[in-house]
Order: sequence, then structure tokens, then C-alpha cells
Amino acid sequence: MKHFCLVILLLALVTACSRDAVNGPVENSDWIRLTSPENSDVQAVYGTIDSTLIMISNFKIYHTKDQGKTWTSSPYPVMVGLTGFLATTDTLFALTATSGIQKDGTIYANAPRYYSLDQGITWQAYNGFSLTKHYTPLNKLHASNGVVYSVDELRTPINGGSTNYYLQTVGLQTSTGKKIPLPQEHQIKSITMDSRGRLYVAGSAAVCGGLRDFHFCNGQRGVIYVSKKALP
Repeated sequence: MKHFCLVILLLALVTACSRDAVNGPVENSDWIRLTSPENSDVQAVYGTIDSTLIMISNFKIYHTKDQGKTWTSSPYPVMVGLTGFLATTDTLFALTATSGIQKDGTIYANAPRYYSLDQGITWQAYNGFSLTKHYTPLNKLHASNGVVYSVDELRTPINGGSTNYYLQTVGLQTSTGKKIPLPQEHQIKSITMDSRGRLYVAGSAAVCGGLRDFHFCNGQRGVIYVSKKALP
């Protein structure tokens, strides 16, 4: 009986450790990777990994206070797709639409439906939005040193004469010509930067198979990458 109980205890410990390894932060020399609590892309993030970090999936808002080890769902009551965050002096807006690609290649999130006065923990309905006032870029940001960071895209025509193309987001790039790769390939949804100059990259789970055999490598939980260095 004691032997049986010991086996059960060991199995429980192994299961718990495996769960922590999958869901907790994973680090290499350049990045800290956090994993979404659900099988969905991470659309955008706000805040800082040092205290409270907020993320949105397609229809839910989560926050973590322990660097992604645990995530708590915030009460966002409407099943309206979410695309980004916009922060003003004391208000955080949840945006619900995108502008499409502009002439300079920028994609904007806009149309806030809800707002938070406690840094994303609770949300209230918002009815006074303006498409020309409430918007934020998703695939590009301007750092404090004047360098522009953007999503590095690789576009491959479907066939020789086609205007349609396969789109791969292969990492980040800067206006100075620097390429910033990620540890794996993902469908990058947005990028942002905290007050310490660290990059946050929100996206899908890792993808494999190239253009012809696209699939998620190991599950469908989206990820957040946080750069260890400021202004990488």
C-alpha cells in the first residue's frame, strides 16, 4: 500500500513539473517566452513582466503577476474579437478592430469597446470612441532612441504571375537595418515596448512545415516573447 501511494505521489509530482515546464516562462540568452493559458493566438500585451502583464486572446483578457506562471481571466463580458490595447494617462482601452495595411505598411488596432481604470483587472463599457483618436500601431513601434522596430515579413507569391502571396513573419527588424530573430517561427500579431525599453512580441504558437505543409509544431497556445536586453 505504501509503495502504491508513493507511485501515485511521484506521478503527481511529474505531472505538476511537466505542467510548469509547459506553461511557465522559458528562457534563453536573449528572450523570455511566456505561454498563453488557452489554445489561441496572443493578439497583444500591455504592462510589464516585472509586475502586471496583460494579454488578449481573440475573445478574452488575462493578466499575470508572476511572469506567466499563472494567468487570471479578467471580466470582459462581450464576445467581440479583440485586437490591441491603447493606454492614455489613466485609462486602458481594449480595441476591437484593425485598420488594414496603410501606405507605410503599418497596421493599426482601433475601435475601443471597453476601458479599464485599474490597469486591465476590471473593464467597463465605453461608448465614446473615435476612429481618428483611439488607435495604436500593431506591427511597428518608435523607440525612445528614435529607432523604429517593425515585424519582418517574408512574402512569397503563390505562383509566378499571382498578386496573392504566402506571408511569413520571420522576426523583427529595425530602421537601422538590424534583423532580430526569434527562437522559433510564429505568426506575429503585435509588438510593443515597456518603460525599460524591452520588446514584447505577441503571436501564435510555433509553426512548422514551411509554406506547403503549414502546421503548429506543438499545440496551439500562443506566446509572448520578452527581450532580456533593452533596445535589442
